Amino acid sequence: MEFHGLLNGTGSVPGRVSGILDKRVRKRLHNPVQIVRPYIREGMVTADIGCGLGMFSFTMARMVGPEGKVYAVDIHEKLILSIWNRLQYKKHAAIRKTLIPYVSRDGALSFSHQLDFALAFWMLHETVDRNDFLGQIYRSLKDDGMFLLSEPKIHVSAREWNNSVDIALANGFTILKRPRIFFSQSVLLAKSGTKNRFIYS
Repeated sequence: MEFHGLLNGTGSVPGRVSGILDKRVRKRLHNPVQIVRPYIREGMVTADIGCGLGMFSFTMARMVGPEGKVYAVDIHEKLILSIWNRLQYKKHAAIRKTLIPYVSRDGALSFSHQLDFALAFWMLHETVDRNDFLGQIYRSLKDDGMFLLSEPKIHVSAREWNNSVDIALANGFTILKRPRIFFSQSVLLAKSGTKNRFIYS
């Protein structure tokens, strides 16, 4: 996803885990199955926004099955191309039509289907206009859609995090729960005034 006018324009990803931690280490710290499994069902339309090399994307694609969709969205075309190339391997044949690599260059999140679930993991602090970004996520979701937002504790202060949550609420989101994710500040959001399909403890 290339959010012209939304990202910091440096071309860097200071808070992103991608490229910093070995993939095997990262999976131990942030197991994608454990993190997203409670919120995804077969047949869902989902998006991994700021997907990097697709650690969450490939997991989500197997969860939604052949009738579902996963948009793997990132600012860097090389990362999206890497995901596309990986999909050509025989072992990923089952998810080729499910996982959709996506680079946006027009500053807008534009999906062909509304989303049941969206994930933005450790990337919100990279946007210049959080209000615009969160508003786009809200409009991209179905009425009973969910949005898991997570930011790194080391790079995002508690004050900045609370401000981001307030911005999300101002855009119409409501808080379903605050999941515990290693070294992260996280919140599961849904559209206000709608009854979500799942109940969480």
